[in-house]
Amino acid sequence: MLLAIEKIISSFITLPGLLLFLNIIIFLYLMKTSYSSFMKLISGLIIVIMVITFTGLGVHLLVLPLENYATEASSFNENKLKEIPTVALGGGINYNVDGSNSELSSISKSRLLKGIMIARENEMPLIYSGGVGVGYEDTSEADVALEFISQFEEIDFIQEKEARTTYENGLEIKQWLEDNQYSEIYLVTSAIHMRRSMEVFDRFDIDYISVVSNYAYSHNLSWLDYLPNRGSLRANMQAIHEWIGMAWYKINDRI
Repeated sequence: MLLAIEKIISSFITLPGLLLFLNIIIFLYLMKTSYSSFMKLISGLIIVIMVITFTGLGVHLLVLPLENYATEASSFNENKLKEIPTVALGGGINYNVDGSNSELSSISKSRLLKGIMIARENEMPLIYSGGVGVGYEDTSEADVALEFISQFEEIDFIQEKEARTTYENGLEIKQWLEDNQYSEIYLVTSAIHMRRSMEVFDRFDIDYISVVSNYAYSHNLSWLDYLPNRGSLRANMQAIHEWIGMAWYKINDRI
């Protein structure tokens, strides 16, 4: 019981829970003193948004639909690998101040490691698709991936260094497949990113077997997950990015 009380208190005196707690105080103050219905409405909406994005409620509404879709759509069987190339989509890198010794983000590492496992088992090429980050001038994700992969036993590793978006991933991989006369790939990416990736690769008529590399959040939530916490906030922000990305791609006829 004492530990549970500590967890509850901790969730509201640290970020992001502290922001929610302070906004609840502001809302109660406005309800008692303000004559502005508009300000009360805005304050209430801010609290609702915070409750959704800071807690497991948002995970249920935003994250799980995307990740369950990815799980159900995948027909990957690691015991029956096909002799086809593997494509791992980039998920970002952490640029160092001087531009050297940059490292893959944790998301990118998960995707690349899954791709390495498949490529090593079926002895086929592994393509890492990731260009230079927007706002930077050099060092592509594929370059950093090459450095990372050097610690493993040699595999046929191919860098795709032009793509900066999921749409460009599909565009560049389509061209590579045509140039090298392959008709199907293993498509490796995070569960939360899989739906948009699949729709883009469908748009380019690329045959693929989708492979989930990692999940953004636990699918078995406890009561603690419904308290404000950084893990939920991080996963929900990723999910919001994906939902907005899919809407934007539909508007621009990319999927």
